[in-house]
Amino acid sequence: MLASRVRPSDRGVGVVDVGVVAPSAALIASGLTSEPDGPDVVARPVEVGGAPGSVDVLLVAAWAGPDLPDAVARLASVIAAPVVLLGRACDPDVAIEAMDHPAVAGRVPADMAPGTLAAVLAAVARGGAHPDLVVDDPRTGLHAVLSQSALLRGLARAVVVDRASTWADIARATGFSTRTVQSSPSRFAPLVRADLGLAEDHDVTQSLLHHWLGAKAGYLRAWCRRHGVS
Repeated sequence: MLASRVRPSDRGVGVVDVGVVAPSAALIASGLTSEPDGPDVVARPVEVGGAPGSVDVLLVAAWAGPDLPDAVARLASVIAAPVVLLGRACDPDVAIEAMDHPAVAGRVPADMAPGTLAAVLAAVARGGAHPDLVVDDPRTGLHAVLSQSALLRGLARAVVVDRASTWADIARATGFSTRTVQSSPSRFAPLVRADLGLAEDHDVTQSLLHHWLGAKAGYLRAWCRRHGVS
């Protein structure tokens, strides 16, 4: 666990492990304790269920898979500090959804040099920005598309949870007409093309859409649970 490998200090950066953490993440966090850039960047382990104490910024190891947004929301409910995600969740849509939480300031790669990471954390702790802090636009991901359309939410759930395979099956599962659900590929098309690196005029067929949704099944099931889509 990342928190158990970081030398404790009285204040500074709260380091929270919310999943399986790569060794490099622990080394980066430990590096902050040996060459701190002032008291605001001293690493300090934080137990989510315990007494968090006072921290200026939370460095969250972002290997929690599709449950990362849940972990961020839980942290933000008990610790009033901006959050920086360390690394990238397996599915980019997970990190982009996590960015939608107002506590998240941005993310940094797991292989960022300790000195640069310290500077980023110090800037965030003081309420500022840093050029090496990556800020994803939450309006560009699958989370935003699903949030804005009951049809697409229902279709995603029908495919990955109910395993509906025909337009008629999806229509029955969602309550929309068959003609309406047949229009869904065009609604998902920009995301599918961007995600798969396809040309803008590539036809997104029912088969391609189902394959793409199936590849994101873990995230979509977690999203439906998190947002009460049943």
